[in-house]
Formats: sequence, structure tokens, C-alpha cells
Amino acid sequence: MRVVIALLAVTIAACTAQTFGCGSDLKIDGKLRKQFLDYHNQKRRDIVRGAESNFNRAKNMYKLSWSCDLEKKAQRHIQSCPSQVQGLGSTGANNMMWTISGGSFDKSRVEKMIKDTLDKWWEPAKQYRLDADNRYPRHSGLYNVANIINAATTKVGCTYNVCGNRMVILCLYDEIAYITEKILYDTGNPCTRNEHCTTYRKSTCDTATGLCVKPDEPRDNGESNMCPPSNGMTDRTRRTILDLHNDFRSLVARGQAEDKLIPNGFAPPAARMLKMEYDCNLEKTAANYARRCVYAHSLPQERDNAGENLYTVSMPDAEKIKAGEWATRAWFSELKEFGVGQKNLLEQWLFDRQKRNPKMKIGHYTQMVWGTTNKLGCGIQNCQNPKQTLVVCHYKQAGNVMARPPRPIYEVGPPCSKCPQGCTDDKLCIA
Repeated sequence: MRVVIALLAVTIAACTAQTFGCGSDLKIDGKLRKQFLDYHNQKRRDIVRGAESNFNRAKNMYKLSWSCDLEKKAQRHIQSCPSQVQGLGSTGANNMMWTISGGSFDKSRVEKMIKDTLDKWWEPAKQYRLDADNRYPRHSGLYNVANIINAATTKVGCTYNVCGNRMVILCLYDEIAYITEKILYDTGNPCTRNEHCTTYRKSTCDTATGLCVKPDEPRDNGESNMCPPSNGMTDRTRRTILDLHNDFRSLVARGQAEDKLIPNGFAPPAARMLKMEYDCNLEKTAANYARRCVYAHSLPQERDNAGENLYTVSMPDAEKIKAGEWATRAWFSELKEFGVGQKNLLEQWLFDRQKRNPKMKIGHYTQMVWGTTNKLGCGIQNCQNPKQTLVVCHYKQAGNVMARPPRPIYEVGPPCSKCPQGCTDDKLCIA
């Protein structure tokens, strides 16, 4: 982790802990929690309002809430005031180390040091810019800023600790921002209606701030009743991946999915887009292949000719539920980043683009929304050699079928107009 070192002359006195819905075993009080939280949300609000001259306005940016779990995790990681914070898995982090000596120190000094730290983290925003697509840059100058403004982040927890002449301040986030070329947020306007908040299910819009609000979700209790636990997946992870697939298929079916190749437009609506179900046999083949820790497609016969999507992130200890989310969002983002076009046909030129620019992938998206695909199962593996977390999803019927003449990715037409057995409220056909 990147560490900023500064100097300050102080001595330390104990602060009285107050509640913020957190346990009495945690160090900081409600006032300090509010200071951390308000600063972060104000900067996010400034971004959506266009108040930061070096940054585009943002849409679909989420308001942060305080996480006692992240605060507790932060407290645990800085017990010895380390110069670097490691072993955080799929948790984002901003940290600052101060060298302290002499002088008087009280609660107001703690508040000042927290403010100075937050300002220091934000300082590069006055010097650096993001690109037109608001991607995390190839340099680390905006590392701390990115954690503060990453649109999909919804929780933060912070604390501080003092060890002799060192003081460490650490904030942890429920999403990681510092992935090279990751889109931190989409350019647009503040939300004014709940429909503008699309990253998470059943989100609402806080019209006073223009920020979206993610509803509370139950913790992953580790249960695995849908499929055998030997595949290494929990029911919560399975449902998260399945729900995201169906949410994205619904977005396409309703004609609300942005397509790069349709100027100011959206992919055409689907007359027959099947709702997906989770399949344990597909999970088994995906999990077995993921255990090999090889980021390359398996042979068709190894997966009973199922379709296959792969995703890797260079973290060997990413939470599986997070990795599954990242994978699904990354696959679907190919439509907005590279596009298919109004014809909605699986033509060879869509794949030939990759020869000129390896990043211009589209096959993950087309498999996700292949109209006749209605089953998926996934495996996720934390790998040490090479260090990565690998996500493998298998699909049936397999998509991406090349043919002459080219096949449509899905049938275009009024939503649900060709559903054989009825339609859901989300405009997905019942298989």
C-alpha cells in the first residue's frame, strides 16, 4: 500500500469513545466517525455537481455509509502502526503516517490531524486529471483520490493509532478503486429519481445530494444449500452473480443498455430474452477448471460444450463475492466501451477488432446476453501461482455461435413480445 509520511509535533492524550452504532471495543467516537464520513461524501457530492474543475460530473455515484466492520478491520491492521498495510484482500485502503514529537495533544488535535490527512489525500485532485472515460490512470498520483470518488463504493470505516512517535490513520473501503484503467464513474448528472441509480438492486436516490443509496444487505453466512459446498461457492455469491446477470439481461431487454456504436443510443430491446437460472452441473465444471488457476479457455469437451467467460484480478485473496461482481460488471461493460451496433448481429468484425486492439473484447458481453442462454454456474479460485483470483462461468445453451448468415445475439422487438411461457416484471421470458 502507498504510504504518505508527514511530520507533526504533538504528544498524545486519550480520547473518549462514543457510539456510532459500533461496539465499545472500537477506538474512535461518533464525532470522529462523522468527520471522516462527511468529508468523503462532500467530495463525492462535489464531483456529481461538477464543482471539481479537474473532473467530469458524475452520475450513478453512491453515498457512503459508515461500516463498523471496516473500522474494526482497520483498527486491527494498525495495532502496531505499520509503515505499510497489507493483507486487505478486496478492501480498498487509504493510509497516512505522521511522525510526532513534543507539544500538547487533545481531541481537537486529533480532529485537526484527521482533517490534514483527508486534505492531503485529496490534494492530488488539484494537480491530476482522469481521462475522458474517468479511468484510473497508469500512475499512482490519484491513488487516494480514486478511493474517495469510486462510484461503486458504498461503505467506509476509518480509525487511527499511536505507537511511540508514530501516528497512523487508515480508512478502508468496501470496493477497490486502484485497478489500472478501471472506470471510476460514468460522466453524467446527479440522480433525481430512483431509476437513475442502477449499480445495485433496489437502490434509491438521495435527491438532496444527488447521490445514490444502496440498501442494506445481509452478510454472507457461508451457507451452501443450492449446490454442494465442495465447489467452494456460497449461496450468497451464487445469487449475487445470477442476479447481476439477470439485471443486465433485463437492462438490454428493456432497451436501456448503452451501446458505444449507437450514438447517444442504446442496444435495441429484446423480444425474447430468457431469465437465467443457476445450474450446479455448470458450477461443478467451472469450479474444477478454476482450480487449475490458468487464465485461458478450457477445451469445449471439458465443459460439455458450454459457453465460458473468464476473469482474473491480480489479487490472490480477493473475496469471492467481490470477484464475482467485478467479473460480471466487467463482462457487461464491453457493450458500453466497445459496442455491437444497431444490427445486433454476431459478425466476425466484432472479434477482428481485437487484432488491432486486444482490449476491444466483446465475447463476454455477447455470451451474457445471448438470447437463448438460460443457465449458468460459476467457480472462483484464489490462486497463489500465479497470484490471482480467477472467475470462471459456464453457460447453456452456449452463446457466441458464428453462422452464415450471422445470427442475432438476441431477437429484437418489443420486450416480451415473443416469450413462449410468460414474462417477468423485468421483461425477461420465463424459460
